Amino acid sequence: MELHVVMAANDGYTPYMGTCILSLLENNVKQFEAICIYIIDNGISKENQKKLTEQCSIFQNTNIAFFNLEKRFSALHPIVENGWNITIYGRFFLDDIVDKSVDKVLYLDSDTIVNASLKELLLLDLTEYCLAGVVDISDDKSREFLNMDPSSHYINSGVLLVNMNKWREMHITEKLINFVNTFPQRLPCPDQDAINAVCGNMIFLLPVKYNYGWFLSQRRLKWDYYKADFYYSYDELYDTVKDSFANVVVFHFFGPYKPWRKGECFKQFEDVFLKYYKKSPWFQKIKFASRKKCIHYYVIQKPAQLLAQFIRHLLGERGYDRLCGLFEKKGDSV
Repeated sequence: MELHVVMAANDGYTPYMGTCILSLLENNVKQFEAICIYIIDNGISKENQKKLTEQCSIFQNTNIAFFNLEKRFSALHPIVENGWNITIYGRFFLDDIVDKSVDKVLYLDSDTIVNASLKELLLLDLTEYCLAGVVDISDDKSREFLNMDPSSHYINSGVLLVNMNKWREMHITEKLINFVNTFPQRLPCPDQDAINAVCGNMIFLLPVKYNYGWFLSQRRLKWDYYKADFYYSYDELYDTVKDSFANVVVFHFFGPYKPWRKGECFKQFEDVFLKYYKKSPWFQKIKFASRKKCIHYYVIQKPAQLLAQFIRHLLGERGYDRLCGLFEKKGDSV
């Protein structure tokens, strides 16, 4: 079995994409006969292309190729501009990149880390589906905004397993372009919104372990107390993160808080990124974004983290969650 992975980045994001690729290869090179990596190149320097190529050459049966989709991107001209970097639309053009013989493609955002084998994921039967993904935390609100079928769910587009046969058969690329170009309002997450609106009920829902974002660590504290209407139960979220996130396959650092800036992510998430970043050719010591953030980290954030670790050790993970949930519930009632 071969693994075909598509990623996209500009030059500034290349170190983080390269770190993700390193994590992918370390945990999967022995699981597949070959790993083919396709990079949508939005201005990656020759130096960074060389580093990416040399990094992949260390691993057997691994290939990497770069694609410039500037002409394809020119087909996108939304009625309402959204301000996002054009690179986000790279996942629209999978059929322009991979060979027609490829039936499954994994798309990964550059701010992800692959922490385990992907073989189980690739063995999924997607015959009746266009793609597979993990339900996003904005599920209800986004479905309503896009006027989606109430029976469907809104997924996060950072990790997508795509059935290329269905993708081609349904002319998904053309439909995505048309959706973005004709939607009359500003799309908060244009690529993600388009994929959900177009694919709708043709999406297979994956376990949360395949796209675990740090927001879920924060939000899961509420599940047990408010019985929030969310696709994943508290128990599934808990089982995914127990034993120091041992069951998470793909970490996703979505949102504004990134592990390559000191003190922005939970320490455990920061450590997951650093485990691979330190071994990459782009490694440099992570720093605070500003002096203000540095002071906040050492005066408030770090002492609070140490206290939380102590309480978690005394009460256990579930007990700690229950305590946090009680405080949140009390705060919401004020």
